[in-house]
Amino acid sequence: MAEAGPVCAVHLSEVRRGQPCQFPHLPLFEFEGKHWCAFHLPTGNGSPKDKWTPEELQAHLHGQLARAVGVAAEKKTSLDLSDAVFPENLLLDGTQGPGRPVSIKFERTVFSKALFFRSFRLGAGTMFQDVHFEGRADFRGVLFERSAAFFEVTFGDIAQFMGVKIPGEALFYNTKFMKEADFSGAEIADDLRLDGAHFVEKADFSAPLESKGSILLAGVFARDTRFDGEVTFRNRTFGGEVDFSSATFGVAPEFHGCKLHQATRFGGPKAFPDTRSSAAAARYRTLAHAMGDMRAHDEEAMFFTLQHRALRRSRPIYDPIRVFSAWYDALSSYGQSLARPLALLATANAAAFLAYAGLAFHRGAGPLHSAQLGALFAFQQLFRPLGIWIKLEEPTWPFGALGGRGDAIVLLLGTLQPIVTAAALYLLALGIRWRFRRW
Repeated sequence: MAEAGPVCAVHLSEVRRGQPCQFPHLPLFEFEGKHWCAFHLPTGNGSPKDKWTPEELQAHLHGQLARAVGVAAEKKTSLDLSDAVFPENLLLDGTQGPGRPVSIKFERTVFSKALFFRSFRLGAGTMFQDVHFEGRADFRGVLFERSAAFFEVTFGDIAQFMGVKIPGEALFYNTKFMKEADFSGAEIADDLRLDGAHFVEKADFSAPLESKGSILLAGVFARDTRFDGEVTFRNRTFGGEVDFSSATFGVAPEFHGCKLHQATRFGGPKAFPDTRSSAAAARYRTLAHAMGDMRAHDEEAMFFTLQHRALRRSRPIYDPIRVFSAWYDALSSYGQSLARPLALLATANAAAFLAYAGLAFHRGAGPLHSAQLGALFAFQQLFRPLGIWIKLEEPTWPFGALGGRGDAIVLLLGTLQPIVTAAALYLLALGIRWRFRRW
């Protein structure tokens, strides 16, 4: 019985779990004591693949790929390019074949340089799983038969989906975009799902101005998504649910000219740390108005606060308006917080009580008597604010026991306590009004 010849060593990979090479008919190349087909032959460490001339690359790899695509299209079968390594620029040209869609499985595929498509029809079963695009990935020439499915993919350079038409969902689960991601003008018939995705630089999902918002996104789901750079959805119309509830935006997102769906959710203030960029105030204002139009008052209040923080930080540090704005933010989050005015109210009056009691104790009163004097005088300033300035022949008790108008500390504290209390009550009223307005 004749011995079997050498086979492609890709089946020895742990992730392959013994699955044989998809291209058993191709010639093999020896490298590091193993045999490999042209698709699975690794690069680096002196691999012969690194030394192929353009002619050899065409003969061993690109030409074989074009033939495999043609056969798959002709026979209406799928093509598996899992674990393939493409060391140079690659063009998948749909104009050279029968023009039928081809479903291709890209799993752990590595594209060391740029990938381009020309009128190439990707079939409904096409999937990109754990693929590494180390160069530019240009999908503008792709005609998707159904959904675009990308799972745990890494785009090391610019990812271009500008103007692409996707008749199904666009799935980018746990996908990382290291450079700019351009989805401007892309038409997605179903949901755009970005759960777990990470955009390191700019992400552009805008629609052209001349579209007048007609290019819609059916829905957007971006749970646990990170937008580290700028992100824009300018002029988009959202036809379905929009979920940014656990997404974070390193730069204030742009939604100018958008029509948001009523089922739109954003995360809390910590998801929007940017209040210093030049466009932040205008972008938060747009979102505040959009949330107000939908009567989503919690989100409206959040973006209102972020807008004014950005406006404050755009002013010179010595500007009085900036100072007052900072105090307004610290004490009530621009009228949005109920907890902060309540805390100020409690803290101011507790501090006043302790100060009055301490003064009485210092003047010789016992501990219990000092506490009584402090409590009574603190209550007097609440119900008769600034009464200590009314001129009487004899100061009323316990004012007189604390030193009367002859004690500057008592006068100062007795003046500040009702003023701070009134301010806290006013801020509390503002918070209540904002919380329940227009309902």
